[in-house]
Amino acid sequence: MEAGRRLDSKDSLQQDILITKSATVQLLAHETKTYDIFGMCCQAHNHSPDSGSVFRVGKMADSNLVTMARFIDKNNLQKSSVAQNAVWVLSDGNPMESIGGDDPLSKKIQQLIAKLTGKSLPKYKTEYKQSDNGIAFYSHPAKISGTFEYDMFTNGLATFGIYDSQGHAVEMFFTDVPRDKGFYIFNYEFKTSNLPAGEYYARLRLDGQVKKEQKFTF
Repeated sequence: MEAGRRLDSKDSLQQDILITKSATVQLLAHETKTYDIFGMCCQAHNHSPDSGSVFRVGKMADSNLVTMARFIDKNNLQKSSVAQNAVWVLSDGNPMESIGGDDPLSKKIQQLIAKLTGKSLPKYKTEYKQSDNGIAFYSHPAKISGTFEYDMFTNGLATFGIYDSQGHAVEMFFTDVPRDKGFYIFNYEFKTSNLPAGEYYARLRLDGQVKKEQKFTF
């Protein structure tokens, strides 16, 4: 049973399973045995399988998912939620920002996905609402967080907030705060549950002029 094989769910409403740990199964003729195998869901918008779910042996997944499955196998990440989110990024096109986290593992997986897909590394983290059984709903993010860096080349007044595509402020973090010349790092977090889908911008204004911005799309 190869890491990277995609088990085909008999129920089309349930998720297929990507095998994430290679296993060798030995059977004599007409012999039946039970083996534990490891896998991760790879259809984020379908239901989770249950104890009675049936799967066909299926076939090997596409090359990016096979690479991810082998990475998970090699690093023993079969129980990692970060790895599960990474699988959904490749299988369903979920945003890379959903991997989240500042730990070395998250960054290493993000770098792998960026190499496989040609996408840029994320500059912020997206978190989704969790159901009662811990499964995330990927239809709309619950909150976004990140780090904003900026330089002040002269003393001035700094303003930072989140704006919609029409330029309306949806959340302000500080307004006309005096800043001395220097380099600044600002950690931010804002809830998106009640915001309509679309484009948003984290904008830094210095003395009333936009000097730097970061775009979000959800």
